[in-house]
Amino acid sequence: MSSYKLIIGLILIVIVLGLSLTAVYFLQNGFVVQAVTPDYSTAQSLVTATGEVRLISEAKITAPSSGIIERVLISAGDLVEEGQDLLIYAVDNWQAELSQSRLELKILQDNLAQLDRQNQENLRRINTEITQKEAQLAAARLQEREMEQTLVVQENNLRKNLADQQLAVAEQEQEVKRLRTLFEAGAVSKRDYDKALERLELLKVDLSWAEEELTRFREETVPLKRLSMQAQLTQIQLALQETRQNLQSLANPEDQKRLDRERIALLQKEASSLEQLIGQAHVKAPSAGRVLDIKVAGGDQVTKGSLLMEIGDINKPQIVLFVPAESFHLLAVDAVVHLNFEKRSPIMGKVSRIAHQAENGMVEIAVNVEAWEITLLPGTKVSGEIEVTRPDILLLPPQAVVARKIPKTSPILRTGEDTVYYVFAVDRKTRKVTPRRVQIGETGNGFIEVLSGIGQNNDIVVGDEAALARLRSQLEQWERKNVKEIRATFAPEG
Repeated sequence: MSSYKLIIGLILIVIVLGLSLTAVYFLQNGFVVQAVTPDYSTAQSLVTATGEVRLISEAKITAPSSGIIERVLISAGDLVEEGQDLLIYAVDNWQAELSQSRLELKILQDNLAQLDRQNQENLRRINTEITQKEAQLAAARLQEREMEQTLVVQENNLRKNLADQQLAVAEQEQEVKRLRTLFEAGAVSKRDYDKALERLELLKVDLSWAEEELTRFREETVPLKRLSMQAQLTQIQLALQETRQNLQSLANPEDQKRLDRERIALLQKEASSLEQLIGQAHVKAPSAGRVLDIKVAGGDQVTKGSLLMEIGDINKPQIVLFVPAESFHLLAVDAVVHLNFEKRSPIMGKVSRIAHQAENGMVEIAVNVEAWEITLLPGTKVSGEIEVTRPDILLLPPQAVVARKIPKTSPILRTGEDTVYYVFAVDRKTRKVTPRRVQIGETGNGFIEVLSGIGQNNDIVVGDEAALARLRSQLEQWERKNVKEIRATFAPEG
């Protein structure tokens, strides 16, 4: 349980008024007692805490990189300005590595540039070839269309010639038929009839030739010309495809170029890191202040992130206090804090920050002081009393609470305590007095805090002394009679 001190003030006066005498009871057994009715009130208390002085602007200087410290330029206690050099790294090895990386990087970049120039020339040549082959392909496709048109015209001519031959044969057959009738009638000579037959045979031969010519054109000439043209187109297309593949292979980085580029990227990263390291060789103060502590010396090997030194402004300290976790709910920002230092005058501050959770049973709080009239070094021990508001507390005068020493072997004890506390509650109807075991909290300023056992609706005996003495004498008998009830009510936690 944290240590509270009840503050005497206006609020406490209100509490006192609430505990004014409320009744005088003539009990059934004939003696008189005075009683009060407790009430829940809000009061102010002081929560005690201990802590130390820290610096608001305290800066922990850490190693920006791993390396060797060449020399430290300042000493503990020195005042430094913002941007002032604090220490220097040894950079000889870094400079050598940077020179080697830059040399290798230049060689690789030159080689890659040469390859790129060659590649660009090849790209231009291949692009020219592609343009030429695309033009050849376009011309061949135009030739193909013209050939198809020519084939159509030729076929139409052959078909027309065949039709003409068929018509001539048909007309001659009619003429032969007419002359044969006349010949049989003796109207024409046999010579004229024979000439007509001879002409018909000649026309039939021409018709046969026309049919064969059309068939040969359709079955031989047309397929052959189309095949030849398709072969020409295919040849041009294959050549164009091959050229485009060559272009694609050039457009994609070759293995060596890819490896060179990867190596160049790695070297550039290494060079950048080394340049950054060299640029960080002079570790500078992030702000003005006093050097509080130095952790390294010249020649030390340090790792990145390790603590090098601490700098802070001793003119702007901050008080850090540690409060028991059970008082966490009472704390509030801007609460007044009374600060005490060894061999120094007390000062006042206010709570500026409260930790979100407790660690090791304690809550860390920060206290700011508006105007410092003393100089305090970091680490100075300090104690503090924090003004807190405690709601819903129940107070009784000391004469209303009876402390009873009981052996640890007593059947009513379950927690190892050797002292229990009682009050005497009066039943307002029956005027019977009943002992009630209570748990108490803080005491002081003429009051005792009651944590449990009674409420607002109880009248509690406070006198007279003779009557209280008679009631106290009945406790032991009452405990033996109600041991089960007492043990159940005040069973230990866990």
